[in-house]
Amino acid sequence: MGAVSPAAAGGRNRSLPSTGFALAAVASVIAVLAVGLMVLDAPLPLMMALGFLVAIPFALVRGVSYAETEESVFEMAKRGFQPLLIFVAVGALISSWIMSGTVPTMIYFGLQLITPGLFLPTAIVLCALASLVNGTNFGTVATIGVALMGVATALGIPAPVAAGAIICGAVFGDKMSPLSDTTVMAPGLSGAKLMPHLRHMLWTTVPAIVITTVIFSLMGLGYHLDDAGTARVATISNSLQDAFSIGWIPLIPPVLVLALLVKRVEAFPAIMIGALAGVVVAVTYQGEGTTATLTALWEGYTAPKSLGEIAGLLSGGETGGALKMLGLGSIVLFALAIAGVFSAAGIMEALLKAITPHLDTPRKLVPTTLGITLVFNMIGGAVNFAVAMGATFMRPLYERMGLAPKNLSRAVEDSGTMTGPLIPWNATAVFTAGALGVSAGSFIPYLFFCFLTPLTSLIYGLTGFTIVKDDEAAAQAKVNEAPPAVTS
Repeated sequence: MGAVSPAAAGGRNRSLPSTGFALAAVASVIAVLAVGLMVLDAPLPLMMALGFLVAIPFALVRGVSYAETEESVFEMAKRGFQPLLIFVAVGALISSWIMSGTVPTMIYFGLQLITPGLFLPTAIVLCALASLVNGTNFGTVATIGVALMGVATALGIPAPVAAGAIICGAVFGDKMSPLSDTTVMAPGLSGAKLMPHLRHMLWTTVPAIVITTVIFSLMGLGYHLDDAGTARVATISNSLQDAFSIGWIPLIPPVLVLALLVKRVEAFPAIMIGALAGVVVAVTYQGEGTTATLTALWEGYTAPKSLGEIAGLLSGGETGGALKMLGLGSIVLFALAIAGVFSAAGIMEALLKAITPHLDTPRKLVPTTLGITLVFNMIGGAVNFAVAMGATFMRPLYERMGLAPKNLSRAVEDSGTMTGPLIPWNATAVFTAGALGVSAGSFIPYLFFCFLTPLTSLIYGLTGFTIVKDDEAAAQAKVNEAPPAVTS
């Protein structure tokens, strides 16, 4: 899967670039992004475009024409179309569910059931269960996550902290769900079976989520409602009831989306159907105009001044809208474009070839797998890309050492799935920031689960703990070494 080889890109054989050249190319792009984001506070889509521009000369120096580079870029960019569709669908869904009263209803019930001290661990559990069932952290963040952000604001919990708990729970459920695309992809490309892969991931994932939940629980002890806070929650609840028809009917769209995702309907049609169901509820139950509701799906929801302070609670203060998400989707496309340039120039192949001779023990192999998958995540800007490329490139090395393929599938998920939210230009981080209305830079420090899982995997790899041999490969080796049977 994935990379177009330099030979394929140009239709003729080319030698691979030197390791120094490949490192210089990767470092140059990362440096541009780092300076733009951390020093200049420049818009991320613009910096991704500049990173793409910086990558192109490295392909030209390698003798790859611009036309060949462009062909590789277009081939790689196809991977970004599915995330872009989901981005657009989620933008429409957020606006639709605000106007339908779905988000206000979920916030209202959340205020009645959740206390500030228990909010953070409760958010983890709710989002984990949702992702386990639907197999997608995107769907969880866009539905339950959006409502929980409103509850957090009303309870006085800082938005970045709340977003951290929501993301940790959603990613945990996604990673451990047999319905998740990456969870199916990782063992499939590694040569492992799904259930052994899931059981093997428990060793790294469970300790990480337990520690994360403990941390958030301790943090939650510092949040409580005083008399002023109690009065504010009461005021907000009453305001929600005045502005929207609160009841069970507005909950039909999320139940519908959940049912579709459980039935393995693809994310884009499932989310769009949920958005359209929200339109029906908005028009028939909330009394909104059809044209105004459909316009909001594209341009975003605009809260009337009469809503007062509760306007900021709806979707974390975000307006939703497919148009806004199109802009965020450009980040993913530029990330894939950079990967396409590097693919055409043979840069990633050169780096992998340079390190392969040094990977002569499992204790070197697992940490390297984690690092390579992280690099793919940074360059490709998408978790699916990182998992697919990490598993594809590293599989022969695991087979050569006689390691069980579930070691590889766990490592690429521990790095690929977990580090997506930690990279500001990765599709997961971009989507989450847009849906929850919190910048990636502000919530990343609270993604304890996403830090702890690859760290645990790294420790296991260095110590050899839970790293198992491939019994089938060992048995086959003995068969191959046995003397041939005497036949008459």
